[in-house]
Amino acid sequence: MLEEIAQYLDGVKQSGQADAKWLRSFYEDFLQMVHQVLHAKGLRAHQVFSAMVLMKRVDAVTRSITDLSEWVAVLICEVSGNLNSVDETQSVVDKVKHYIAKHMSDDLSREDIASHVCLHPDYLARLFKKDTGLTISEYLLQERVALAKQMLAKTELAITSIAYELGYGNYSHFSKMFKKATSVGPQEYRRLQQSGQAKGS
Repeated sequence: MLEEIAQYLDGVKQSGQADAKWLRSFYEDFLQMVHQVLHAKGLRAHQVFSAMVLMKRVDAVTRSITDLSEWVAVLICEVSGNLNSVDETQSVVDKVKHYIAKHMSDDLSREDIASHVCLHPDYLARLFKKDTGLTISEYLLQERVALAKQMLAKTELAITSIAYELGYGNYSHFSKMFKKATSVGPQEYRRLQQSGQAKGS
């Protein structure tokens, strides 16, 4: 749908038909169509649209084909994501967890993760918190700490390499994060684990 609309709008732009009246007319027709779809699904606009979409002024959206295209893309993404039923919440959360696991070494943002599942960041944050009891950043930290513990205890990798593997370009930042979560620094944690393994052997 996005591709078809983009092609259509591009054609209108090339033909020079996109005056203010046309842009306003397209905006109103498209919005009406979206409301009809939501109504058919038993949803209301304020339940689906983010504050960013709801507060977007009509004149800002209809200034040009480019502005209109961007608004349409955001709208479609939010609507398609929100049309998932409550029963599908778990699959969305699972997708997020899987994405985080695969991209642990990246500098992940909430926006990156939301874009992957085609949901607005605020809406995804609510879904994730409701399902896991954690914010996305809390979950990401929890997973990074768990993986760091494994790598410190079971590998001989340099701690700077472990920090890098977990998305921390700065060793000091990684060390502070680890100590805050575990009460000991990464070097101390490795030493304690290795001495414990030695005693147990």
